Amino acid sequence: MFFLGIDVSISRVEAVALDSKTGKAHTASEEFTPLANILRNKPVQPRAAWEKVVAVVGKLLREQRIKGDDIVGIAVTSTEDAWVPVGENLEPLHPIINIQLSPFDSLSNHDNDLFKINGRGERILSGVNNLEWFRRSEPEAYSRMFKWLGLAEYIGAKLTGAVATDAAAAAHYGMLDIKERKWSELLMARFGVKQEHLPEIAPPGEVMGRLTRRAAAEIRLKQDTPVIVASSGPACAAVACNLAHCSCLNVMAENELLLTRLSADQAFTVNPADGYSLEPHIGGSDYLAIGMLPFVVPTYLWVIENFFPNLAGRPLGEALASLQSKVDLIPPGSDGLLFLPHLVGSGTPKADPHSRGVIVGLRPDHTRWHIYRAALEGVAYELRANLQTIAKATGREITTISAQGWGAENRVAVQIKSDATGIPFAVNSVNNGSACGAALLAAKGLGHAEVAELYRVQASRTGAVYSPNVERKGRYSMMYTRVYSDLYNSLEEVFPKLS
Repeated sequence: MFFLGIDVSISRVEAVALDSKTGKAHTASEEFTPLANILRNKPVQPRAAWEKVVAVVGKLLREQRIKGDDIVGIAVTSTEDAWVPVGENLEPLHPIINIQLSPFDSLSNHDNDLFKINGRGERILSGVNNLEWFRRSEPEAYSRMFKWLGLAEYIGAKLTGAVATDAAAAAHYGMLDIKERKWSELLMARFGVKQEHLPEIAPPGEVMGRLTRRAAAEIRLKQDTPVIVASSGPACAAVACNLAHCSCLNVMAENELLLTRLSADQAFTVNPADGYSLEPHIGGSDYLAIGMLPFVVPTYLWVIENFFPNLAGRPLGEALASLQSKVDLIPPGSDGLLFLPHLVGSGTPKADPHSRGVIVGLRPDHTRWHIYRAALEGVAYELRANLQTIAKATGREITTISAQGWGAENRVAVQIKSDATGIPFAVNSVNNGSACGAALLAAKGLGHAEVAELYRVQASRTGAVYSPNVERKGRYSMMYTRVYSDLYNSLEEVFPKLS
């Protein structure tokens, strides 16, 4: 008996089949749209995402020799804010909408009152901003819209013909009252959105519907298999790593995320201007605070396309893996080269859409390998800045970080993060954290909560811990405190002049 978790984005699908007897996670994943195309706003059809879900589930069953009839529950999540308007028959009315490469683009002011309602303020209203773009750009299609769905909700609708989400995923729509965990009448009126256009909010773990005959035939699973309400991608990742037992969670996917758990008292002391967002934590009154580094993937792609063009056509994870051996030959600090990686603006803890990428200290003896290592180190320094902000806000010492996502396979990058932050990074052998979390919610919803402990025992046995090296930690700490921490501040007034 297996529980199936699916994590779908606009470039990649990951699937996990969780064995109810052993807790072992069997995985499969594929990229189906190059990330470089996403960054250049090439359209992705919702049908392509669905077809890749079908293909990855088939690959999982085939490679792991699991029978379709042995899948007893399904749950779907997404680590990405991407949107699908559908008509009355749940047919897509437009390619997948994901108009904001950086959630901080085009928004310069923050609204603290709004942040206290939806946990996102005016800087990160991804669902609302995308809906407003659709309304203005495609008025005829908008007039035929039956539902406005996140990508996970769209795949759930394809599986069951029903539409539902949970409060954490609903927070990404930008119209949720995150304290009441229901759609905000005030915000819907403010943004001109009808509640009938939004999915029903249900508790995670609740059965939202059952696999239709048509979907079962396509995905080759048993008709009437229960499909369970999951949660947001970050929330599912938090479930998989048991966030209560680790200080923070670093999710390395299309947008690199840093998650920490806050009490209700702590949550609303967060400064909206820093760019953090809040969403309800599963099964309690706590919240997830989400920091985002939206520049990470654009930075890596830029380095690869301009300095390692032979790798440009390969999936990003494979390209980064192929660069691991030689970058180790460059010393920590990249021989005095610094890379401020704000290619699409900064992320948390200083949300500035005007900020730009900067390379400082370039000399004739620097090579492309120095530039790549400096980019990895720049990302690690940004993570350190976030961790300092989180520690100050919570008053908690951060003792360990759980790392998930395909980026966690890049051992050099993870080691640099540990050295630069001075904190151990724990990486499970199964990096499909959001898909695992969805599978765990499916198991719990169907009365098999004990599977979670079996899974965590399995994962802890086969994981790796990257601990900071004392010498490298000292080198990075000196570079960060003496130079990097002032780099953005020194250029802050220059960046708007370049726009």
